[in-house]
Amino acid sequence: MTENNFDIIIIGAGVSGLILAYEIIERTNKRVLILEKRKKINLYKNLCFWNIPQNILTKYAENKWEKICVIINEKKTTLYSDRIKYMRIKSQDVFKFFLERLNKHQNFKLLMGQNINYLKKDNNSIIVGTKKIKYKSSILFDSRIDKDLHKSKKLIQHFYGAEILFEDEAIDEDEVVLMDLQNNKKDFNFIYMLPYSKKKVLIE
Repeated sequence: MTENNFDIIIIGAGVSGLILAYEIIERTNKRVLILEKRKKINLYKNLCFWNIPQNILTKYAENKWEKICVIINEKKTTLYSDRIKYMRIKSQDVFKFFLERLNKHQNFKLLMGQNINYLKKDNNSIIVGTKKIKYKSSILFDSRIDKDLHKSKKLIQHFYGAEILFEDEAIDEDEVVLMDLQNNKKDFNFIYMLPYSKKKVLIE
């Protein structure tokens, strides 16, 4: 087994892992390693956020909505502000954005296809072991879901989404529906709608 030493190891190249790595690299001289289980990143998802407070991704958003809607018992409430906006950027664009900047630094490394076999402490260090290599750092950020903790929770949240493309212009592209609450006594259900254009919408 070979050994690789870093100041900080991050498990998971998702949004939180990438943002954390970027902030560390930009602010310090720490050596940062990201270990990602997937061999290739195929992220056909969305990252949505508010424009306030402004962040590094704000000006790269693909969609911006000023009309925010909530529907309760079929009663619609629309909030409008020319200052506050709800924004969307594609996950693959987020990944590309951060990787282009992180890869310019010699003290950053991303390794794909890494299955973590074990974690253990060794004095003041943390050992992250894969099948062939072990990595050592003083700080570890693990973004994986704790399966045992997840199983113990009674409250389960699940989303199912579909993108719909219409032949004609049928969508109000200026209006996002954050919650359309469904009348169901047993479960808490709501519909979330993001209009990409007048013809294309995401419904979850």
